[in-house]
Order: sequence, then structure tokens, then C-alpha cells
Amino acid sequence: MMIKEEKKQMFGQLLMEKKMVNERQIEEALEIQKENGKALGDVLIDLGHTTSDLIMSVLNVTRKTEQKLARLFNASIGMLRCIEQATLINFLMTEAERVLESDMCNLFLVDEEANEFKCFYVHNGETGEVRLPLGNGLAGYVAKASETINLEDAYQSPLFDPQLDNMLKYKTESVLCIPVKQRDNKVIGVLQVVNKKGKGQFTPHDEWLFKSFAIFASNAISMINNNRDLAQKARFTENLKMFNLAVENLSEGVIIITQDDNSVVVNPAVKWLLGWKINRDIDKQDTIALLNSSGLSNVSRWLKGEVDTLTSKEITFQAPETRVIRVDCIEINGKINHKRKKGCLVVFKDITRDKEFEQVKSEFITVASHELLSPITSM
Repeated sequence: MMIKEEKKQMFGQLLMEKKMVNERQIEEALEIQKENGKALGDVLIDLGHTTSDLIMSVLNVTRKTEQKLARLFNASIGMLRCIEQATLINFLMTEAERVLESDMCNLFLVDEEANEFKCFYVHNGETGEVRLPLGNGLAGYVAKASETINLEDAYQSPLFDPQLDNMLKYKTESVLCIPVKQRDNKVIGVLQVVNKKGKGQFTPHDEWLFKSFAIFASNAISMINNNRDLAQKARFTENLKMFNLAVENLSEGVIIITQDDNSVVVNPAVKWLLGWKINRDIDKQDTIALLNSSGLSNVSRWLKGEVDTLTSKEITFQAPETRVIRVDCIEINGKINHKRKKGCLVVFKDITRDKEFEQVKSEFITVASHELLSPITSM
């Protein structure tokens, strides 16, 4: 079946990206697979090109990335249901812990009149609030400089203030701290996750994930602050508009499309990345047609129920220059306006420069190896 063939290609591509096998080894394994019908990974192991541990590590990383993306967008949908500040704050911190797989999350909201942070935390299952000086600690620096801080050991940084640790009798180790900004780039707060589960430092992918989370969080916070008197239904409608605006502000291309109705979200980055020359809003039918023409027919087939799972892949475009786009397809589920929604999240990321860097690195290694071996072979 087509879906199985796509999975084979995707799996082989992942192994090559991780430099575990090369293209020749994949082609050799695929030829043998046609004869014996064994799984591609098993064939590669039989040939001695890789090990079962390495293959499992690739599968686990891929699965974990897709799970985190799904959690992020499920959380963004959940924010729309929060109509009170206390409910939203608790939801944000709980979901940030879950999405980033951290031990604790803190939210620092700027109180300009008092020149203080309202610092919220969830510790041992209870939500608390404490006032802290606006310029102190990592959060103070992040709010002022509008920069991200990612530390493996917070106590090694002169910026770190242990006041909250001392109050909670807690020990912060790894920490990821990012600004929460309005659309005009004004910093209204800081989000901080601490102590990544499994130890170690938060990854660059965690940073991207948390920044995206902060965009949705900022819009949710702003809506509640500015529209406290709106009726629940009207507030939900406004929140939904802000959700769409947040998606539009992402640098990655994003499509959100549902199975059961005609709603679709397509941000401007998608049109630019894929070279879609359309100067109007596009509906679900347009989106499916464009996805099919871009080699992503698996999305429409999943929406029709023809396949049970979504697959990710890499595609190359000439628009007009060559671009290599990583496409991740993730199933999402959420409840909007009391109705269960089942849909698909498609994220497009331009990895052209990564590919070019890998090519240059590979060529350099080849040339360097040749130069090193030349004196030996000439002896």
C-alpha cells in the first residue's frame, strides 16, 4: 500500500539524516527487502549497517517530537476555553510542564504600577502567588532584554535569584526562560520551566516549542485582561480570532484542518514556503487541492478515512529557488465550543540551510580524508 511505502521512505530518510546509514546502504537493504519481506530496520541490522539500539533511538526521538507538537496545539485549543484569569494561569503552567516535560513552571506577569512581578507557581499540586522585584533574577533580565535564557545549571549564572527556591524549599537545576510579548512586542510577562525530566538541558527544539506556546499564551492573557466584561460566547469568538492571529505570526508554515467541517487555518508562511501564488483567503477545498499538488495527498486521504495514520516527509520545491521543506503531520483532538474536533496539524519548516550545511560538511570531510590519506598512499 502507498502508506507503507511512504513510511519506508521516511524511515530510511531519518536514518540517513542521523548519519547512521548512507544512501547506498538503504538502496541495498530495500532490494533485499523486496525478496524476503522483512522490515527495513531488520534488513539493515542483518547487513551489519546499524544496530537495533540505534534504530530504536531514531524512532523514539521522532515519536517524541510528534507527541510534543500535538500537545502544543491541543494546549492552544484548551486556552480558548479559559475565560477567567485564575483558570488560565493554572492551565498555562500545568500545560507548559506537560508540553516541555519539566518539573515545574512559573509565570511572571509584569505589574508596571507596582514595579513588580506577579509570580505564579504550581508546587506539590497547589497554585501560589508571590510578589518579586521587577528587575531581579533570570525573569527580570529576560523581561528587560526580551531574550531567551537556557541554562543547564541555574546556580552557575550570576543572574539567578534563589529567592523562590528558598521559599518553596526547592532546587532549580536546568531552566528555560522566555519573554511573553504582545503583538507590538511589548513584554507583558515571562514564562519559565525548570528541571527538565530525565535531566540534562532543554534542547533547541524545546526552545522553539516554548516560544510557540508563549505566543498562544500571550494572546489568551491579553484577551482576558482587555475583555473582562464580554459575555462568554462573544469572548470565545474573540479568543478564536486571536488564536488565528497567533498562528499567522509563527515563522513556520502551519495548516490546521478538521475532518468534520469546512474550517481550516492556513498561515502566510505556508504560501511563501510552498510557493502558493494566491492573494486571497483559501478554503478547505482549496487547501486540499494545493496539498495534493504539493505531494501531500496523504493528508486528504486521512481526512477521507482512506488511511489510518498520518506520515511526515521531506519535499523539495522550486519557488523560484530550491527549498527543502520538512513536513510534520500530526493528528490533534480538542473540544471547541462544547464540540469534539478531530483534525490534522501540518507544520512546514524550511531546512534548506541545514541540508546545505550537511552537504558542505560532507564534502569537507571527503576532501580532508583524501588529503590525510594521500601522503600515506604515496609512500
